[in-house]
Amino acid sequence: MLLEQADKRDLPLTAKNVNDLADDIVSSMEARKVTVPAMAGPITHMQREVLHGIAIGETTGQTALRLCLSEHTVKSHKRHLYARLRVDTGGEAVAIGIGLGLIRVDKKSASAGQLVVDGPFRVSVSATPTGASVDVSHYLASVLLNLAAAAEEDGGGLLAELVGLAELARSAQAQGRDSHAAHERDERVAGLLAEVADEGRIPVYGPQVGRLAGALREIAAPRPVPSQREAGAA
Repeated sequence: MLLEQADKRDLPLTAKNVNDLADDIVSSMEARKVTVPAMAGPITHMQREVLHGIAIGETTGQTALRLCLSEHTVKSHKRHLYARLRVDTGGEAVAIGIGLGLIRVDKKSASAGQLVVDGPFRVSVSATPTGASVDVSHYLASVLLNLAAAAEEDGGGLLAELVGLAELARSAQAQGRDSHAAHERDERVAGLLAEVADEGRIPVYGPQVGRLAGALREIAAPRPVPSQREAGAA
């Protein structure tokens, strides 16, 4: 089964890496302030619905099914939406949409448990004995759905690409990480990630950035170690 041998849910982090990640998030927040440009025109109801689909990670086909439209019509609405928002990508559209109040973050679900990012992809964090785990299963589900859509369009081509990638990976393992096979493997992986996974990047917007950094900092804080007496009493 695809991803059978991989951890499909959590990204493990050591105690040091948790703090480093939190620092990186805060640095990114301070280094780049996102400005919301004026729209080039009004956003229609259908364009807003398409934006909602982008925010929750729907494929074009899924949005079309939800709105009872053809995929061609959904793509047309998306083009007009991007033009109105003056953006080029779905991630930019979602960021601007949040800034303009076109879509909102569900604060109720975000406050439940360890969920710190609830859109466009849900991300939760939890402490582990050695650091933290970051749950990105919602994002991975979107990647799998994109792969499924690609397989539906050209199953033979996708299978051939994956088989070729597996062969390159074996060659790279045998020849070393500086081999031609390793470089070609990395290029193909990067191309596939760009096609089905937005280059492997998970967008985090607005107040959710601070919540993610805060949750990681809380986990990274020194934890009290119970004394022997307390441990024995437990």
